[in-house]
Formats: sequence, C-alpha cells, structure tokens
Amino acid sequence: VMTTSRLALIAAMTCCWSAHARARPCQTMLLKQQQLSRHGREKAAVERPDSTSFVDSTDFSIRVHWQEGDQEDENAFLRQRSADVLALVEGAWQRQVVEEGFDAPLPDEGQGGDDKLDIYLAAIGGSGAYTRAGDDIDSNDGRVATYAYVVVDVGIEDEFLPVVIEHEFNHVCQFAIDMRATVFFAEASAVLQELLAYPDDGAWFTALADFQKWPQAPIFTDGDAWKAVVAQDSLYDRGGALFLLYLENRFGDGDGQFVRRLWQDSIQGDDVVGNEPDWLDALKATQPQSIGDLVLDFSTWRAL
Repeated sequence: VMTTSRLALIAAMTCCWSAHARARPCQTMLLKQQQLSRHGREKAAVERPDSTSFVDSTDFSIRVHWQEGDQEDENAFLRQRSADVLALVEGAWQRQVVEEGFDAPLPDEGQGGDDKLDIYLAAIGGSGAYTRAGDDIDSNDGRVATYAYVVVDVGIEDEFLPVVIEHEFNHVCQFAIDMRATVFFAEASAVLQELLAYPDDGAWFTALADFQKWPQAPIFTDGDAWKAVVAQDSLYDRGGALFLLYLENRFGDGDGQFVRRLWQDSIQGDDVVGNEPDWLDALKATQPQSIGDLVLDFSTWRAL
C-alpha cells in the first residue's frame, strides 16, 4: 500500500525526468468516443486480432491470445511473451479488483471463445496497446457498462510492458462501471494505477510536464480539447493523474480506493444523457469545501 507521503514524493519528482522516459499515447478513449458517437461507429469498428493459441490464468478469468507463425523461434518468443503478459494482467487484477475494490471485468458473452477477459498479442505498433469496449450489455441495469478486450503490441519494449498492462486493465475495469466517464477522468485514473503499481517508473513524466506546463488550463479538460486551444499535441489528461494523486493525498489513504469510490459513486442510469463529469458530483459529496476552493488548494499543492 502506498502511503500519502509516498504519493507526495512522486508528485514532487517533476524535476527528475530521465532521458529514456516517454509518455505513450493511448487509443482507448478515442475508440470509446467514436463508439458512443453515431457518426463514429463505423470508424470504431475494430476487429479482434486473429488467434490460434492461448493460455488461461488459473487464478482469474483471463485468457491471453496470440497467432502462431512458421518460425519456431518467433513462436517461442510469443509463448514466453504471452506468459509474461498473463502474469502482469494477474497482478493488475489482484491490485485493482481484489485489493482496491474496482468492479471486475464483465463477461464478454462468449467472444474470444469463452467469457474470460481476452488479451491479444498483435503487431499494432505506435500506441503500445489499446482497450476495445463492447456495447452497453443491459439497457435496464442502471448503468452504461460493458465488457472489453485488450490488444498489446507484440513488439513493445520490455520496460514499458508493466505500465501498459496496468493502464489498459484499468480501462477494462472502468468500462465495467461506466463507459460514459470523461476522457480526463478515465485517462488520469489509468495513469494513477501505473503510479500505484510502479511508483519508480518514469513513463508518465512527459505527460506530467505537459500538465504542469499549462497551470491556466481548466483542471478537467483533456488533451484533444486543450490541443485545440494551444495548437500543439497535448497529454494533459494523462498528466492530470497529478490531480488524482492530490485527491488520494488529501482525502484518501494513498491506495487508490478514494478514486475507485469516485468511479462507483458517480454511476448514472441508462437513460441519462450528458451531465458530465459525474465524478465531480461524487467528489463534491465527500467534503464540505466548494470545488472552487478545492481547485485553489490543489493549485498551491501542485506548485509546492
């Protein structure tokens, strides 16, 4: 469990960027936004990768898939990589679902061969990984929630694989709660899970620098929205994990459960349209301070 002092230490490490650390773009929320848009559904229609082989977890409902080829050395690499990925997903499930209390991934109605969470190894390049959500599984269950699968680039560098898996697994858990949450909250929450699981990893430093570069930006905006203002690419929502670190430091125990409760306390009914961000309503219910005062307090905290 990470203490609040450890969280404060991470937040203070803005000057300790390493040359090799870099932020990884995440395509998950783009796919989700396209899926929820009537005009974007065709573009978002991503097919599951081909699979000829798989390995199942003995502890959790997880299956890792890969495509066998003609070269035995390549197949041996894929088998080892699938075992490594499976171990990382199991670790993420243990931390986020068992220990923090996030909703477990929802069964996928037999897609991928059974109801397990499917992780695919494929040559996708670029983003490193993405999570693809299904459609709302029940229009009368009081939430817009769904199952998902994850695609991981088979060639991703070993050093980035743990944080990529931790990040994408959190998106899977998010979709099991509420797939309508804002991009800022979804991306910042997934990066928070990276930090809680791997506090010494520097993969988020570029995004953190981007977030700290724009203290005048609305605290709840996202990278695409802010890009339109500053006319340059922005990882603002990923760097916004600093705000969630603040919330964990200010109101929680530094173990991720405060942010998890915000997710679960902000669920709206199936018929609710708009009215985002719901998590802000849940946050307001936790403390008597106004949101304006809270943002002012955070501004001081981030500066120090």
